[in-house]
Amino acid sequence: MNTEELKKQLNEGGKNIVIVTHKNPDGDALGSSLGLCGMLRMAGHNVNIITPNDYPSFLKWLPGEKNVLRYEWSSARCDKKIAAADMIFCLDFNDMSRIEALAEPVINASAQKILIDHHIAPTVDADYIYSDDNMIATAQMVYHFAEKMDMLDCIDRNVATCLYTGILTDSGEFAFPKTSGKTHSVVAALMDRGVDNYAVYQHIYMNFTQSRILLLGKALSNMHIIKDSAALCMTLNQDELDECGFKKGDTEGFVNYGLTIRNINVSCIFIENRSEGIIKVSLRSKGKFSVNEMSRKFFNGGGHLNAAGGQMPTTDMQSVVDIFYRAVEYYKEDILSSND
Repeated sequence: MNTEELKKQLNEGGKNIVIVTHKNPDGDALGSSLGLCGMLRMAGHNVNIITPNDYPSFLKWLPGEKNVLRYEWSSARCDKKIAAADMIFCLDFNDMSRIEALAEPVINASAQKILIDHHIAPTVDADYIYSDDNMIATAQMVYHFAEKMDMLDCIDRNVATCLYTGILTDSGEFAFPKTSGKTHSVVAALMDRGVDNYAVYQHIYMNFTQSRILLLGKALSNMHIIKDSAALCMTLNQDELDECGFKKGDTEGFVNYGLTIRNINVSCIFIENRSEGIIKVSLRSKGKFSVNEMSRKFFNGGGHLNAAGGQMPTTDMQSVVDIFYRAVEYYKEDILSSND
């Protein structure tokens, strides 16, 4: 399907459309999905958003959020929506494994599939693919998609607020390297549509739970700095999560704290999920060192150049920390020269 054909279908209105995004939705996943949903509804379509599971409370103020369906809570209802869809938009993921139980009904659906994503090397089989790993956020891509589809008039204050939130969070408050002049131009256009940037900031960054602050202290106290390697890792085991009263989203962004230390180029955090029998991995880097490559090689994951994740099928924290030490040794020279 080419751009003109898709534009024609979207401008006709009246389609049943489903938007899906990845497990554990973050600000970009939810912001881009809600933004696109608002645009498509304004264009006359019947639209539903389905996420694999729930997401942090600090995202539940977003306009339109109360209409999001969680597959883990209402799979039968979601299956019916997917089966009846004319179009399915896949947002902010590059592989069907990222939507877990949602993958089977989405793959088997007869609907046309449209991918909008900014991760490296997408494998999603879609009829229309808009993929650009140079973009800082899928929410920015949704704005450019609206440009391509002649749908900028469908961006009102609520849509703009959702897209702005996605860009703000995935860009590290406009600090990460792929934040471009074009990003700021899009942000300016969104603010011209009425975004209250300070209100968004308060909702996202001044709305933490007490458990988050307690867990941050634990994570920082568990820091392992690898001598002469410009790398560190932090750990949180299940007992520590339980002791602090962990809630979904509490550990979001913890991995970035490691990079605030002078001469540290790679930061990692390992978080145990005993009920699933796994340890989740988040990796961040400065400069040109690819944590995407490290994650793919050592931690069953992937992502972006400077931000990646994965998971290990174990609850033995020390064994995973040992793997990180081996990974750092393997890439030591690249890590040390990352900012050269």
